[in-house]
Amino acid sequence: MIRKPPPTNGHKRPLAPLKTLCRKCRLIQRRRLPHSRPINNAQAHEAQDKQFMANALYAGVMRSWEALSERTRRTQVIDLAAVNKGDEVALSDLARLLMECADALFKQALTARHQRLGEHDGLPQG
Repeated sequence: MIRKPPPTNGHKRPLAPLKTLCRKCRLIQRRRLPHSRPINNAQAHEAQDKQFMANALYAGVMRSWEALSERTRRTQVIDLAAVNKGDEVALSDLARLLMECADALFKQALTARHQRLGEHDGLPQG
């Protein structure tokens, strides 16, 4: 099997990794690389966590949307573009909406439980 040589970037030899180059060569190579601000691992992880939280909140709202009152549904406007950016205001609005959904579902479950227990009051406990 014939191995292909690594890409040469237009040079006779491939460029060495940044760690093995001397200081002057690193500066030259950095100038050739596209300018982008490096993101450290903590920032990338935090952004990913915010996106995961927004997606989870949005999924929770969509699952319990029917449980909300009509008035609450009309007043809630979810700006998905803002949520995708991880905007703090959009996330807090989404969290508030999720809490309202959870409250409505809890009230429904509590009412159903009281009705179910009320039907079984005449039966002996065993």
